[in-house]
Amino acid sequence: MNQHASTKAFLVIAYGLAALPIGFGALRLLTTGRDARYLIIAIASLVTAVTVFRTGASRGSPRWLLALVAVVASTLVGVAIAAWQGAGSRAAVLFVTLSFSLCFTVSGMLGAFSGRRQPESG
Repeated sequence: MNQHASTKAFLVIAYGLAALPIGFGALRLLTTGRDARYLIIAIASLVTAVTVFRTGASRGSPRWLLALVAVVASTLVGVAIAAWQGAGSRAAVLFVTLSFSLCFTVSGMLGAFSGRRQPESG
């Protein structure tokens, strides 16, 4: 597989992983007609992970550190929002928020490894 094809493959997988929690939340909203809790948690976790990756990348932070901070921060934000929404089961909240956070973090790492930001030549 040439470099261009592998870059495209990384990006397709990255976008797919990022879409999973959003799609799950949207499906839950569509099937219940009024339960937007998962969608709100997914969007908040996505915004948190993107913020960590953007801020850390601009400061030249190592990718492993960005991944660690993104998982922890987006999980904590998700847990806080779930608690604010009155979620009952702590284990279920942790499972859902950690799953969402892992999807967004792996997506961010694949996006970083895809080499989207090529240094300008000239």
